[in-house]
Amino acid sequence: MSYRLTLAGFRVNELHYASCFVVEVEGHWILITAGHVIEEMRAAIDAGALLHDFNLHDKLAGNDFPFSVPYHFDVEDWAAIDLDGADYAAAPLSMLFTAALMSGGIRPIEENAWGQDPLEQYPYWLLVGIPAETLSESHGRQLLKLTVMPLAPSEPPANAALGQPGRKVFAKLITQPGLDGAIVDDIAGMSGGPVFGLRPNDHRMLYWIIGVQSSWYPSSRVVCFCPALPFLIAIKRAIRVGTADSKG
Repeated sequence: MSYRLTLAGFRVNELHYASCFVVEVEGHWILITAGHVIEEMRAAIDAGALLHDFNLHDKLAGNDFPFSVPYHFDVEDWAAIDLDGADYAAAPLSMLFTAALMSGGIRPIEENAWGQDPLEQYPYWLLVGIPAETLSESHGRQLLKLTVMPLAPSEPPANAALGQPGRKVFAKLITQPGLDGAIVDDIAGMSGGPVFGLRPNDHRMLYWIIGVQSSWYPSSRVVCFCPALPFLIAIKRAIRVGTADSKG
């Protein structure tokens, strides 16, 4: 999700980006990112900044469309949590945006791909997102690089804020430039991206969503993500309660 930030009274028109992904819950498409991403947007708006020209980038699904999907961003549509280690945000996507994303090849993560505890049952972890350092603009077109980075479970760095038990998972980036040619100096911008757990099965590699990227510690190359399952279950319960209330 890209957008522009304009400061009132200044000739500033900055291009920003936030990693996000789509899940399907009870038949609804939900856009997911990190809570601090939305809270930082809210703080900018409260300070007088104008956030505009939002786009959801579906070209990463492999389509040949020349443009991304314009997205009507309203901060009030978002439920955001950034407290005591919990770092999640979610907003429903209307049928219009759902249809547009589907036409571009986007498919949501369905409930059968929600990873269960313990996360160690998945021998491979992958962080997916777009580092801000890859974001640029040329001739009016935005250029960005989808990045997939292997992770290995890790102890938290000495300076890590742990929050409540179970709300944070720490993992170290596995750099393998000789294999994939990817060299990432700073993963800022990947907050809100999905973390997948992979497990081989009958010569296939199956995957599940296990986390939402939250923060990272550059000096130790350790990332911190929040387990996805508790948040997805909370969304499911909220939708069911809302559906029941609307019927009765």
